[in-house]
Amino acid sequence: MGLGIIIAQSASQSLGMTYGIGMDVSNISSNDHIFYLIKKNEIAVAQAKVGDYLVFQSDLLKPYVNSDAVIIKKIAATAGDRIKVQQGVVTVNGKEVTRLNPIVLGKLHKKASDYDREMVLPKNAFFVLGSNPRSYDSRYWNYLVIRQETVSRAYPFLF
Repeated sequence: MGLGIIIAQSASQSLGMTYGIGMDVSNISSNDHIFYLIKKNEIAVAQAKVGDYLVFQSDLLKPYVNSDAVIIKKIAATAGDRIKVQQGVVTVNGKEVTRLNPIVLGKLHKKASDYDREMVLPKNAFFVLGSNPRSYDSRYWNYLVIRQETVSRAYPFLF
């Protein structure tokens, strides 16, 4: 479907039990690839903050991504933050952070108003965004809840 998913596949280079490498496959035709150093189980979930890149697996992205795929997304909001999506504009605590993408809406056969909602993120919840404007992320599938105590973090670098 080409919705800008960042995947660190199991075929990616493993650097032992502590580190791994992932690649942004959302813009595969571009020369601007982003690679990620993944530090496994690096921080407690409660310490993850806006701007961090989380590494996770989830069935929230089905049917477009297998639930066993490893995903990397950037945290845009954490527990206690107020998210509002209205008329395609996404705000966190009253500040615009992004918009719904018309290309993604078309591929999903949805209108912007289908995603209108307002919520306060619960404990261990994150509103996450991809690196590409066409990413399939929390704008479309809601927030991510991390149930384990620690989470892996990724560090982007250009190659």
